[in-house]
Formats: sequence, structure tokens, C-alpha cells
Amino acid sequence: MPDHATTTQQRYPWRAVARTVLAVLIGVGIVVPVAVTIILDQFDVYLPGAAKAWLIGASAFTVALSGAVTRIIAIPAVDAWLKRVGLSSSPTPAPAVTVLPAPPA
Repeated sequence: MPDHATTTQQRYPWRAVARTVLAVLIGVGIVVPVAVTIILDQFDVYLPGAAKAWLIGASAFTVALSGAVTRIIAIPAVDAWLKRVGLSSSPTPAPAVTVLPAPPA
């Protein structure tokens, strides 16, 4: 019998990690390289002194985007799709165990 006081993230930490990695890869892996490429292509020589503040803002946006992706992954329809690939937030139910009667003595 499973311990209901333990969260699924604690019982199945690899799933929580895989879901977080997926969210960060979508948020950071797509947005940041595109933003850096655009910045370097357009302003390589003319970067203003406030470039640091802009990059901090871009990082905050990336974090917010990762949070949004994480929330989207939590939508029941998306979670149902993730269940097909083994990344659902709910654990896969254990197969039923049939208890055989004891053999006659």
C-alpha cells in the first residue's frame, strides 16, 4: 500500500526532474539563444551601457516563460498526453496483484 503522506514528486523524483528539464529546455533552450543571436546581429558594436539591465530583464522573461510552460504542462489534457510518454504528474497505477489461495496441506 503506498504512503499517501509522500508526494508523487518524492516517490517518483525522476518524473519531476524530467518535467522540469522539459520546461527549462523549452523556455531557456529556445528563447535565450534566439535573443542572444538577435542582440549580437543587430547591436554587436553599438551595445549601450544599459545592456546589462536588458539582459537581466531577458533572463526574468525566460524564467517567467519557463513557469508558463510548467503551468501548461500541468493542464489535464497535456498531462494526459505526457502520460503516453511516461512523464505524467500522476504515477502509473501498479498492476493488480492476484493472491492465490494456499495449497491444500
